[in-house]
Amino acid sequence: MGSSRCQACGVTISRYANEPVCPTCAASNNTEQVSVHVAAPIASAIWLWATPEATTAIATRDLPTILRTYRRINRLSQTAMAQVLGYDNSYVSMIETGKRAITDVASRRHIAARLGLPAHVLGVTGTDDAEYRAMLQFGDSTVRLAEVARQAGHAVEAVNELWPLVARLEARAAEGRLERDSLVLLAQARVALGVSLGTVLPEERLSSAARWTGLAVAVASRLDDQTFYAHTLRMHGNELRKAGHVGAGVARLEQSAKLSSQPAELGGTLAFLCRATGELGDAERFDAALAEYRRLLDRNAWQRLAISAVHAPRNRTSRVAGYWARVGSGSACKHLCRNAFRSTMANHRASHQR
Repeated sequence: MGSSRCQACGVTISRYANEPVCPTCAASNNTEQVSVHVAAPIASAIWLWATPEATTAIATRDLPTILRTYRRINRLSQTAMAQVLGYDNSYVSMIETGKRAITDVASRRHIAARLGLPAHVLGVTGTDDAEYRAMLQFGDSTVRLAEVARQAGHAVEAVNELWPLVARLEARAAEGRLERDSLVLLAQARVALGVSLGTVLPEERLSSAARWTGLAVAVASRLDDQTFYAHTLRMHGNELRKAGHVGAGVARLEQSAKLSSQPAELGGTLAFLCRATGELGDAERFDAALAEYRRLLDRNAWQRLAISAVHAPRNRTSRVAGYWARVGSGSACKHLCRNAFRSTMANHRASHQR
């Protein structure tokens, strides 16, 4: 049997594909002809395991400690906890106080499933847990290689690599089998998938790309990692701008700028912010973003090349775009900003090739 074609867009797909659509169409989830499975949203209680207190408790691998922490975070009485586990109240009390040790595998798997924990956290290992650890080990490499492919002009290949990883992580999340490392990888994969889709999808479907980066922001906001949160906000803000939600994009970019601590990261955010405020026709915020970028260069002259690599506006075209922002011509500003960024990008690449 040979290769078949995607029922949504008609491109050739592998004979081994499990779905009748290509990864790009499946990820954009924008077809009525084909029913694409989307994993159920992650239960809110699982997010609580990403808190520092919960992470510390899980690291102990001690069941009584984990149970007490779960109750405290969720504000549950011991009776309510017994209902969650399906045990008698007195039995839960004995487990928490260490008077009753749970040693059998079946009971530990049951408790892990009820609390939304991977079974290996409670000392239960198996084939599935080994595959899970392997997925974490190679998942980060997959995201990095996909980003390299996208920057090299192979965004479709990037989507093809990222979509199976995202689908697998979300399927595990829907089953409640999740921990902090999975959340980080899920957020990284979501934002990379969204940005890659934003490169290949037509303009009328760019909202699908922004939806994926938005899902990454939802994860990052709960991970207590300010740098990563700022990164997801930056990429989501730019995808919102591309999708036509410029005001919302500006809000996310301004939030990212407040959280960015590294000069290169802040420079990237300010570059996107200049472009977004210019398209919005907001002269005051455009001037503020451009002035902040110039101050950033002055304060970090030794990092000028790294900061310039984010294509921030600093030339005559940008000043003209600022003029159009001040007079309220968003379309003219959008055109000029796009040309300015393309020119800066070309100059930057040429300097590296020399």
